[in-house]
Amino acid sequence: MPKDAASPLDALLEVVRKVFEQRGKWPTRQYVQAVLDQDYHLDLDDVLEAAPRSLVYSTGTQEGSDVTLTVAGLAAAGDSEDVQRFVEALRWCVAEQMGFRPADPGKTEQLRLEAEQFRSEWTSRGPTVTATEMAKLRAMLTTEGIYSSIGGEGDSWTVTLDRRSVYPYRNVETTEDYLAVKEASTATPTEQVPQIEPLAYEPPEAVSPSQLSLDELPAKVREACSILFLDGHFAQGVAEAAKVMRDVLREASGLNLDGDQLAGKALNPDNPLIVLGDLSTETGKSRQRGVMLIAQGIFGAVRNPLAHHRIVLRPAEARQMVAMIAFVVEAVEARQM
Repeated sequence: MPKDAASPLDALLEVVRKVFEQRGKWPTRQYVQAVLDQDYHLDLDDVLEAAPRSLVYSTGTQEGSDVTLTVAGLAAAGDSEDVQRFVEALRWCVAEQMGFRPADPGKTEQLRLEAEQFRSEWTSRGPTVTATEMAKLRAMLTTEGIYSSIGGEGDSWTVTLDRRSVYPYRNVETTEDYLAVKEASTATPTEQVPQIEPLAYEPPEAVSPSQLSLDELPAKVREACSILFLDGHFAQGVAEAAKVMRDVLREASGLNLDGDQLAGKALNPDNPLIVLGDLSTETGKSRQRGVMLIAQGIFGAVRNPLAHHRIVLRPAEARQMVAMIAFVVEAVEARQM
């Protein structure tokens, strides 16, 4: 490596940290690979394979997938300022949750905190907090799972808390405290409670390639989700597959929209930018409309909930979801051939 002082892991952590520090977002695999190629002569997949997932991981195998650092990874990369801000926000989340009491004993209420409330907490004790710093806090809360659901972007977002996500950190005062609790919470079930080990793992056949039938998926969809599925990360795999569908629709239509608007404008049978068949026939119109509705349904009922809520999927559920995604991708790509 040209920079002799950096190990492959150090180089990867530094590349991702710099982007996160400047932009408040995680870089794409394409960008990280380019920097590693040009500055370090390293292959991203090789470095990720040897790196602890407790520090850094990729959300998928597509070039547009994010390369993400955990809070432990940010700390290892020397980012003490963002990590300290996260710990301060976490302590406030704990205080708010432990002081929360539903007004109606017979109803379930949700504790929601706005980004502006976090900003006010910080600015009351120090300098003004920028939009980038607010975006970074949202990203760290998401990565660390400190939420029941989270929505919004940039410096305008809302996090919904539940007791299970914050209670383990009730005694955290410092960064070291947080990292110790996090490490203990992610230890293998064998280390923590050997007597329930059989309940902690899914049977091997539940994640076998043959049962998931990943080979039947279009190559783009398969590459996006297969590694995550085989590691047991089913919700994340579906989310990455949905990104592929979004990108295919964007490329074929020339639109830079997302979600329901993208699918509706690209596939609307009345004035489609992507024509899937002969629209002079009722069959062609019906299929065009059906694919549009399926794509809109995937965005609304699959992609969006997975992006904003902590959802656990069974292997069969994940396979059904990527099958719907694959249907849309194949329909669009078959029209382009």
